[in-house]
Amino acid sequence: MKKLLATILALVMALGVTTLSWADVTSEKAFPEGGGAIDVVYWSVGEGENEHGFTTTLAAALTAAYKANKGTITIICKPGADVGTMTHGHVADDLTIYGNGAYISDGECDLEVDTYTYSRTTGAQANDGAFLEKDITITAYDLYNLGVWGERHTGYTVNVNLNNCDGQAIVGKENLQRVYISGTTGVNNITLTGCDFLTGKTAVYSNADGAVKVTGCSFTGSAVPLNINHKAEGAMTVEVTNCSFKECGDNGDWKSFAAPARFVQSGGNGTMTVKIDNATFTDTKGANGDILLGDGRDGQGSHNGNITIEAKDTAAKLQAQEPGYYTSNGGAGDTTKAATKTVTTDNVVTGTGASLTVAPAQPETPPRYYYNSTTTTTKDEAKGSPKTFDAGIGIYAVTAVLSVTGMAWTAKKRH
Repeated sequence: MKKLLATILALVMALGVTTLSWADVTSEKAFPEGGGAIDVVYWSVGEGENEHGFTTTLAAALTAAYKANKGTITIICKPGADVGTMTHGHVADDLTIYGNGAYISDGECDLEVDTYTYSRTTGAQANDGAFLEKDITITAYDLYNLGVWGERHTGYTVNVNLNNCDGQAIVGKENLQRVYISGTTGVNNITLTGCDFLTGKTAVYSNADGAVKVTGCSFTGSAVPLNINHKAEGAMTVEVTNCSFKECGDNGDWKSFAAPARFVQSGGNGTMTVKIDNATFTDTKGANGDILLGDGRDGQGSHNGNITIEAKDTAAKLQAQEPGYYTSNGGAGDTTKAATKTVTTDNVVTGTGASLTVAPAQPETPPRYYYNSTTTTTKDEAKGSPKTFDAGIGIYAVTAVLSVTGMAWTAKKRH
């Protein structure tokens, strides 16, 4: 019995060690051999006997893969390469991009979904082409300036997952790297992890039902970086965790609605639930606060009673506005149509619409099991996705099991 218990304990230890190793898997993907001297993008589509090729730009790879029409698309960029100009690169299939630190150097730098009818034969817009014809998932890693743009026309679900896709300044351009999907049909699920945005106007925007999750991201110098205006009649959920907003907001043309984080429920029957955890706001511009609920412009649809918000571990100025707080042209209106609350990191803010309350934060119940690590990681180290499994650690773990069961293996030198 003691031997059996020892074996079980060793297995638990082995699984714990290997799990930690798998959690470090990286998003880097080796660039395949082949292609010409100036080819910096590899694409493949389908499984098994798939179709694949090399191109000089990301836009060309997307077109070739779309025309192949064989299902899931995988794209690998040459590490650190300039993958060219791209504006509205059409996507209508599941797509995974391994950016490897490459960058889009010009154009609007975005993928396009569900906006135009496209032909699989020509790879171009066509009157007899098709909008989106299925649910799709777009996943990208480590590609500078990548955005996703579209106007929904179908009822399908679009999932967007961007990981470590940062902004990189381009001379003469200020509104790159937008995840901006308008229209109320279908579902938009947007997940952004570890992305640093330099977008001049709006970085994240969605009108349809769905879920928006923003984790470990930063927004610098944007007028209204997180701008969720839910116009559909279903549900929208928003979670913002460990994010920073620096020098965001506006005193100019967008002063009547700009704020670092803006949440509006425009559809009268729709609902929005917002949770903000550990967000920081620095040097916010304008008079709408750090977090803005509702649209104060006269004549706008804004149903504050359909929004619930919870904020914790966040120091911020919250403002809830109703139509009429500003005039239709953005001038001063009825000041009674706004409420303002100041939140500290020790408060929890909950409320529905303009009925905001601030209360002391309640201590969370400690978890029954937890893992404590003294390892520290710099931001640059943390920006990569998990690394591949460490075979050495795995062998160590297996050896631990074998040694307990009396079956330890000893390497012998061959002569």
